[in-house]
Amino acid sequence: MKISYYLGILCSTLLLIQNNVLAEDGKHNIDERDTLYISDYNYEIAGLSVTYHNPTAASDSIDIFWDFGDGVTSKKFYQQINTQKKFATITHTYKAMGYYQTCMTMIHSQTKEVLATKCQYIELLTPDLCDWTWEPVCGCDNQTYSNSCVAEDFHGVYSWTKGECEQTIMDLEVGYLHEVIDETGGLLTSFTNTSTGNYDAFIWDFGDGSFSDARNPKHLYKQEGIYNICLTVTSELTQQEAVRCEDVNIQHSRLADD
Repeated sequence: MKISYYLGILCSTLLLIQNNVLAEDGKHNIDERDTLYISDYNYEIAGLSVTYHNPTAASDSIDIFWDFGDGVTSKKFYQQINTQKKFATITHTYKAMGYYQTCMTMIHSQTKEVLATKCQYIELLTPDLCDWTWEPVCGCDNQTYSNSCVAEDFHGVYSWTKGECEQTIMDLEVGYLHEVIDETGGLLTSFTNTSTGNYDAFIWDFGDGSFSDARNPKHLYKQEGIYNICLTVTSELTQQEAVRCEDVNIQHSRLADD
């Protein structure tokens, strides 16, 4: 499954939500006139810079919070948006190539109620950011890469040895590390694939009904709990497949320290 994205195209399925407003008595009422049509967001990639678009009807009562998946968040007010354009636009520049889970959350500015949250995976794989000089390294996935920059920044391989891979490793040993890196609006967890042996494909099952084919993904858990997280790696060359599943306790750091 390849992750795709829109380039310069603003089209998506609309999600109908009701916008809560405060009545004179201070209680929350549903005002049909304040109904908004909110669509999923799209994005355009230029090198390490990503411009996000959220087509929607402009409203002064909505705040947009962006989580760019690299530990950086931003808040966008519709009051600052040109209402003629009918969408919010924001650009973020990443420090390195890789896979990122980005999320857009819409919050009512008065009631602070979360109206909608949308998340997508993006991939930043721009070959021009690496020098493709032939200085081969053998990655922990038993694949030969032209140099260490290509291995790490283009393919997400963080362990290698200098020189080409001299032989095919038939045995697969699956492993991964995880770390909760952001606790704002959920539990954003970073996963690192530490598997060894010859493999060229990987599937993550995060235990909450979500999946990813990124090598080192980030995933947002909505609540604490014990999740059965599985990583499956396969090799087209050797036709081998290996799986590792673990019950992982995803929780806030203040609880983990108790």
